[in-house]
Amino acid sequence: MRTLLIDNHDSFTFNLFQLMARTYGVAPVVVPNDHLELTPALADGFDAVVISPGPGRPEVARDIGRCLETVRASRVPVLGVCLGHQALGHLVGAEVTAAPTPQHGHLTTVRHHGTGLFADLPAGFTAVRYHSLCLSEPLPEALTADAWSEDGVVMGIRHRSRPWWGVQFHPESIASEYGEQLLSTFRDLVVGRTPRRAATPAAPPTAPPAPVSAAPPGLVDAARSWMLLSRRLPYAVDPETVFDQLCSGRPYAFWLDGCHPSGELSRFSLLGHPGGPGGEVLSYDTSDGFVVVRDADGRGVDRLPGTITDVLSARLIERRVRPAPELPFGLKGGYVGYFGYELKADVGAAGNRRAATADAVWTFASRYVAIDHEQRSTWVVSVCRDTPTDIAAAQGWLDRTAAELGPAADRAGPPPGPASPAAEPLPVCPPRRYLDSVVEAQEELRAGQSYEVCLTTEVTAPFRGDAHHAYLRQRRLNPAPYSAFLQLGPTQVLCSSPERFLRIDEDGAVESRP
Repeated sequence: MRTLLIDNHDSFTFNLFQLMARTYGVAPVVVPNDHLELTPALADGFDAVVISPGPGRPEVARDIGRCLETVRASRVPVLGVCLGHQALGHLVGAEVTAAPTPQHGHLTTVRHHGTGLFADLPAGFTAVRYHSLCLSEPLPEALTADAWSEDGVVMGIRHRSRPWWGVQFHPESIASEYGEQLLSTFRDLVVGRTPRRAATPAAPPTAPPAPVSAAPPGLVDAARSWMLLSRRLPYAVDPETVFDQLCSGRPYAFWLDGCHPSGELSRFSLLGHPGGPGGEVLSYDTSDGFVVVRDADGRGVDRLPGTITDVLSARLIERRVRPAPELPFGLKGGYVGYFGYELKADVGAAGNRRAATADAVWTFASRYVAIDHEQRSTWVVSVCRDTPTDIAAAQGWLDRTAAELGPAADRAGPPPGPASPAAEPLPVCPPRRYLDSVVEAQEELRAGQSYEVCLTTEVTAPFRGDAHHAYLRQRRLNPAPYSAFLQLGPTQVLCSSPERFLRIDEDGAVESRP
């Protein structure tokens, strides 16, 4: 079934795209709601139209774009999801009102009569809601409600004479049950009433951005070949001891710390530095227009034109390990570091804020240790150029490190002593202003203008202690799946997070947790 997916500029659109492609065997064509090509003629070239979720209100032209006029005048079956569901109701005069309470990421039990989209679905299945607005009952004569939540909000509608269906919940959400079956039922309803037609030429499909595979000219030395050498030790070692042995006193080092006893999320700890031939550190400020290359000791050795993403793209191509090694963890060479918020200036945002630290720092992971907490084993890894001299240096480092990391290294050192008296933290945003922002965010949520709010604030405090010592205390007091300590010259990063912002695996699958 060929479907047109109207994108209301929503972060869930491509989750819905993925579910539709899997269910229908053909990827939908995605057109933004304000695209000039979005017309009834375009819609009529498809077997069906799906209207995505989105922020805002269906009555507001800025929020809904050309969606209403396209659907009103087209002849094809339509499924509306969340904002799309409200848009179909609004088209026939239903009142869009505030829900009893905003529901964002909430699980709900869907009650239904087993008709329309809900045929053959269990009574009382679970779905995820992301909405502050809803369709108010009684509905116009043209609509009938097919499903409700436990708090009485309409969760599903169908038009009495036109092939329109809507759901207020998100069938594409990972925690929603029977999303694929619901879309399959929509397909069956479409096929049962729509003759096949020749497709009208459609607007080019919009898909998630493809990974960057090319690098700026002159930044890649294709003549070099890189390889990864590794050695597995049949025992696990204590990460605190390893960091002291491997990285103590080095100006640049990293510790990606699986210190939380949560199985898969904390299986590995990775500790290392950019030492050895080919080791380097890349640092960048958006105002400079070039990337500074330093050696493992922090001495500047080169300047490369372009942004940090230009240079990293080139370096990752140049230093790609071939053949790809079979290792149980994801880090197989590459860089460890951070991107600062100020990098948004490189992609067109206003760059009116300067940070006291570099906007990006990345260390080449040329020598590191991976501890497998699940299998109770340790990997010693070195990445080097495929030359006799560099291979000999890497092999020598593997031998020395493996000998140092004997079974005795599994003994944890003494716990860190008491912390120095903490200075009073100084919030950058005054507390009253921050609380006012919380109230404003809640008002926007209730109004349906937002459903994902990250109201981050910054707190500063003088610190005169040892950053590594402070991290040892932090990891014991607050172990988290995504913890880290980064020693990046004059800057140290102490991280304790339950969240994975983004992971892209070797097959191109993208994951964010939770």
